[in-house]
Amino acid sequence: MLSALVQGFMATAPVSALVLRLGAAWERALPARLVRASSPVRLRGGVLEVHTSSSAWAQELVLLQNEVLPRLRFLLPDLELSSLRARVGPFPKRTSPFVPPPPRFVPLTEGELPDEVKKPLAAIADERLRAAIRDAACASLSLVRAKDTKAPDPLAERRVRPADQKR
Repeated sequence: MLSALVQGFMATAPVSALVLRLGAAWERALPARLVRASSPVRLRGGVLEVHTSSSAWAQELVLLQNEVLPRLRFLLPDLELSSLRARVGPFPKRTSPFVPPPPRFVPLTEGELPDEVKKPLAAIADERLRAAIRDAACASLSLVRAKDTKAPDPLAERRVRPADQKR
């Protein structure tokens, strides 16, 4: 009886903007099978609370939190997400809120790489491996630069998402 009341309340209760943002990011970050079986319901003290349709799905999410949390942090960089707690419970009603796009960055050029990266790169004989590591270093260091920069970026129009890069 109480369970039915709680489920009825969750289906009609107003959902906070934060839960809507989390829900939209959840749908983008996880495989469809997990999205159907779970829903974020609250973020408190960096702990993301998720309701699932069964205890098996709750256990699955806890086991996968080291994969899930980085994806959510990427989509919602302004939120502190330190851990995930999953339990069986009702899902909140979702609508489609505005979700900010993933963080953008301007990849460093090879010439902008620090010397402590350039020197070991030059020692790599395999050209394909050297190019892959160079590209990864350029992307990774540009994300660090983007976090450290408070001023507007004059190259903002050059910004691309990692998935949009073609090399």
